[in-house]
Amino acid sequence: MNTLQRLLKNTVAMSATSALRLGVGLVLTVYIARELGATFLGKYTLLVAYINIFQILSEAGIPRLATREVARTPHEGGRYFWNALATQLACSVLASFVMIAAVELLGYPDDTTWMLYLATGALPTYAALIAGQAILQAHERMEISTLAEIISSVGQLAATIIVLRLGYGVVGLALVKVLGFALIAVVNLLAVWRLRMVGRPQLDLRFCWKLLREASNILLMALFGAVLLRLDVLIIVQLCGEAVVGIYNAAYQLVKASVLLVWAYADAIYPLLSRFYRENAGRMQTAIAASLQYGAIAILPLAVGVTMLASPVILLIYGNGSFVDAAGALRLLVWHLLPFFAHTMLMRALIAHDRQDLAGRIEGLVVGAAAIYQLTLVYFFGMMGAAVAASLTFLTAVFISSRSLLRAAGRLDVPWREIGRAVAAAAGMGLVLWLIRGAGLWIAAPVGVLVYGILALALGAVSADDRRRLMQTISRRSGAHDRSSRG
Repeated sequence: MNTLQRLLKNTVAMSATSALRLGVGLVLTVYIARELGATFLGKYTLLVAYINIFQILSEAGIPRLATREVARTPHEGGRYFWNALATQLACSVLASFVMIAAVELLGYPDDTTWMLYLATGALPTYAALIAGQAILQAHERMEISTLAEIISSVGQLAATIIVLRLGYGVVGLALVKVLGFALIAVVNLLAVWRLRMVGRPQLDLRFCWKLLREASNILLMALFGAVLLRLDVLIIVQLCGEAVVGIYNAAYQLVKASVLLVWAYADAIYPLLSRFYRENAGRMQTAIAASLQYGAIAILPLAVGVTMLASPVILLIYGNGSFVDAAGALRLLVWHLLPFFAHTMLMRALIAHDRQDLAGRIEGLVVGAAAIYQLTLVYFFGMMGAAVAASLTFLTAVFISSRSLLRAAGRLDVPWREIGRAVAAAAGMGLVLWLIRGAGLWIAAPVGVLVYGILALALGAVSADDRRRLMQTISRRSGAHDRSSRG
């Protein structure tokens, strides 16, 4: 299996996990919005935000470090796994106390407070989950974690609807989250053991401390990144209330699909970037430039299409007049995906260059900028200000991270000409959607996709060589699958 085939396989596996998370999250969001209203949806949004932020403290930045090192030296898998697991479990206990203190300090309603107290149980289970996943990712066996996510997510979806119907409220939501993480953890840990990726347990306290020191910058970067993505929710709930958070989240859930796909691709390519850095720095630079090009090609039509069709999409999904304001937030939020993708790729490249110290400082600066943007714009413009602040934040992030990568790795030859052609194709798509604005959603959406595809190919946004290589890779993989099936 060549490099492109491995990347496609791992991206598909990670994307499947992300798509599943999105599907479950979207179904629950729609169910809660339709059945329980905006305020309850705001509480659920706050639950997810707290778990997302404090699980970063549980992992302590170690998984990304372990993935990088085990991808380079697979025989070290056991040493990294057992010591990472012990260290992360200890950190998860500390993170639980910090989370409880934060909840007490901010003073939420009683049911929200108890929900967040119970959610601290998800932190140790997440620590175990991510320790196993890091080793699987280093060995490029992401499909195993995907299977675990499928089982857990389907179970969480069914269990959440049941506990809500039985009247357990937000407390039931927290318990379901804890059990869901526990199930994935069991599958991941069994997989790394049964596949002999790790040996017998070994604990070295000095090595644990070494992991913490070396991963400290990655931890800061990950923590800043988690805060960055959920800072809007924490500020909106304080300045505008839980109901407004619910409406804002109704829009964000529709953008979250692309956020998760960005993470899936970045996680899939990260082990390859780590190897390229040691083997051939030129290949690494080429991979980053190509990723930026094709990320822009994929995101541009989505941004234009959502901007033009936001109102009918919100009406179709939520079917509730109280969520009509979510359309305005959706039109603004979707545009932050372009700088978000670029920033994510640039930060992965810095870590692969062993510059996690620099990456951590960059994320700290970006969080500071985000806090200023969010506080100012939410105070004056509410959730619309939060949506604008998201794009401003990641534009600032790209400016800082691109300059830093240039200093660390040298020139990056981004194919601006091809990206410009994709912009022209997206503009043509937007014009067509405006001309047929009276048509229904089911007509406008496929027409927009078709127009963009034709224009992108006609203008040369994707080179003939790239199209040929991709088709050859897909053909070889299909042929190998057919031979395997016959065998």
